Order: sequence, then structure tokens, then C-alpha cells
Amino acid sequence: VLLAGCTAITAMCTANDANKQVAAQVFEEKGVIDDADEKPLHGAIFLLLDTLEAFPESVQLQTEAMAALRSLVVDDDTRKSECMPSALENREVLLSDEIYPKVGGIVENASKLASQPLKLTEQTLLLLREISRGQERIQELAKPKGLMMPYVRKALGSSEARLVR
Repeated sequence: VLLAGCTAITAMCTANDANKQVAAQVFEEKGVIDDADEKPLHGAIFLLLDTLEAFPESVQLQTEAMAALRSLVVDDDTRKSECMPSALENREVLLSDEIYPKVGGIVENASKLASQPLKLTEQTLLLLREISRGQERIQELAKPKGLMMPYVRKALGSSEARLVR
């Protein structure tokens, strides 16, 4: 069910800004106890992040959830809009101080998986490109002790055109 949901989000949100906006809408779910201070946030971004964290060893689920998450933050709708594209708003959510560490951990986890199908490597690198915004984020990702630079270097050495582009 999770794989199908991730695939559906990817298909629905690719090159469609209105669908990105609807999918990423955040709403609060009332808990059993209405007095609870903290109500869980829902929306495709948060559900995908939770899925990626909950199943760190599932290569297939990591691949499809990473693709779905990336589809929400890539500004690929060629139609002109009067307002800021939803993809950019969604990207700002991922780059927020509250969410970014979680996203960085997810990208790092995907880079460590022993089995790296081409699509997972491609989606991980493309999501990494989307979250590499701002001087402090880029410096953080490029740290020599971090895992991202060796991962990127390894991908650049690939003969696969989808990775080197």
C-alpha cells in the first residue's frame, strides 16, 4: 500500500503545481484527547518523511518515497502561475530548521544502503540537489567528514548518464 501511495504521489505531482499544493497541504488531526498540546501534522511531505524514517532498510520503499518527496519540491510545471509555485513553498518546508535535519538524515541513510539500484541513487542525488540551498546548507553537506561528498564523487565516476547529468 505504501509503495502504491508513493508511486501515485509521484505520478500526480510531476509537472503539476496544483497537485503539489493539494498533496502537501498540512492539516492537524484531532487526537483522542482534544486537550493534547501536540497534534500530529499530516500532508504528503510529513507522511513521506515518516515513511522514509520508518523503513530505512527497504530499498524499494526508499526509492519510491524519495521519488515522491522529490516530486513535491521540484519546480517542473512549465505553465505560468501568478503566485509562487507550490514546489518552492514545499522546498521551504524541507529547508526549515525544524525539518531539515530529518531530511538530511534520510538522504544520508539512502546513501548508505548496500543495495543501490540506479533509480534510488538518481532520486537521492536529485533530492540532494533540491535541498542544497543556502550557503550554510551547502557547507554542511560538503563537510569532508560527512557522507555526502564521497557518495557524490562515487556517482560522478559512474558511466550511467542518468547519474552524471
